[in-house]
Amino acid sequence: MKILKPKGAISQWFGQNANAWYKKHNLLGHTGIDIVQKYGKNIYSAIGDEYVYKVLEPTDPDRFTAVYTLAVTDMGIIEVCYGHLSKIDVFVGDIIPKGLKIGEEGNYGEVYTNGIRVSRADKIAGSRAGSHLHFQIRPVGLVSGIVKGEHYLRNKNGSRARLEGQYLHILNKDNGYNGNINPAPYFYIPTFSQFLHIIINVLEWIKNKVENLNLK
Repeated sequence: MKILKPKGAISQWFGQNANAWYKKHNLLGHTGIDIVQKYGKNIYSAIGDEYVYKVLEPTDPDRFTAVYTLAVTDMGIIEVCYGHLSKIDVFVGDIIPKGLKIGEEGNYGEVYTNGIRVSRADKIAGSRAGSHLHFQIRPVGLVSGIVKGEHYLRNKNGSRARLEGQYLHILNKDNGYNGNINPAPYFYIPTFSQFLHIIINVLEWIKNKVENLNLK
């Protein structure tokens, strides 16, 4: 599996910051990687051929926002989360190529600056403190039935998510990170030719999207 490294500086690594909040939720530490550019900067899809199965839109500044996708990789099916977005440009049901703009960096949900939580009032007043992308990946497997005590991906409405009629079982949910794994070993920075290939695929996707809209 190769993951296009999100742009920006890494501010918190996977597994770091094992504070009381994580312990309260039976976690060993941070479940993903935080990456900082600047509030409003573009966020791009990182794996490719990702199926958007859940979108948490930016409404209340204190509510977590995210795009959740599913990607079939050489490691199996991976759930990808792009979190804290201030704007979202994709929709549930989209199958998106690597390098497509899916939204913009933000500070929606629980975020901190210098160890202090940024309040809802501050965000409403225009504060962009704590802005970053929370990026995480989680292996899942397809199963035909539900087993009591096991954990499955959920849609926005709380129902169990399905892919091709099968449920998405979270593998190793009790690993201390809600089943998430460290994405850093899979990051890569594309060569010039790889970058051109990504751009061509994105332009082709946009062209097909526009043509489909014109047919409706």
